[in-house]
Amino acid sequence: MNQNITYMLRIKEICKSKGITTIQLANEIGMLQPSLSRIINGGNTTVETLQRIANALDVSMGELFTPNHFSDFAAMVNNRGELKYFNSVNDLKNYLETLE
Repeated sequence: MNQNITYMLRIKEICKSKGITTIQLANEIGMLQPSLSRIINGGNTTVETLQRIANALDVSMGELFTPNHFSDFAAMVNNRGELKYFNSVNDLKNYLETLE
């Protein structure tokens, strides 16, 4: 797994379930839609931006990552300003070993 944010967030899925478009979401959080689209498709972002998105969608930040059909584990690590996401204990352990 690439340790940068290179995963698909559930933002589109959550927007669809709430009946709003990503354009509406982008406007609500004060972001241009192309910037939001890059985040949705795995572009780099910040914890603060993810929290703004979660707040606007009225979900927890963890719900932006965890597919509703699987995964009992999700972890985010902010290491020196780089946000990393892990969906398994083994992936997290492997990453932590690289820090030692």
